[in-house]
Amino acid sequence: MFLRGFIAGIFAMVLAIAGVGLFAKAFSQDWLSFTLASHHFQSPTELEERNWGIGIEHTLQDSDWREIAGIYRNSFRRTSVYAGAVYSPLRFSHISVGLMGGIFTGYDREITPVLAPVISWEWRRIGINLMIVPSYKDFQGVAALQFKVLL
Repeated sequence: MFLRGFIAGIFAMVLAIAGVGLFAKAFSQDWLSFTLASHHFQSPTELEERNWGIGIEHTLQDSDWREIAGIYRNSFRRTSVYAGAVYSPLRFSHISVGLMGGIFTGYDREITPVLAPVISWEWRRIGINLMIVPSYKDFQGVAALQFKVLL
């Protein structure tokens, strides 16, 4: 029984190592992003709009898709962690427009799903992301700003 589990574990490890190698080759660009600020559309004065944080963007090679993840201090002065994907099929010179879908922590719910439009500007090794989350029911809309550098 132990030997069978051991062999299965070795086999899984070999597959994982091979998969990581293939996965790493699939990415052509990595960006380090810095969350800077937000602006709430109907902002109560108690919300913090300086939202320092750090994240990573992985661009799939020859694709309009990016995987994103990061951490920042949210407007309620709590730590938030996020993970998701950005699809940006519209490109105009150095500007791309698309949608971000992901999950965020640190708000009223343990995990908050978000779907929002994103506008990005990239030039050489620097860029800016602007995410706009529209107002919906009890949630007031917000625009968030990130600065990023190509690694």
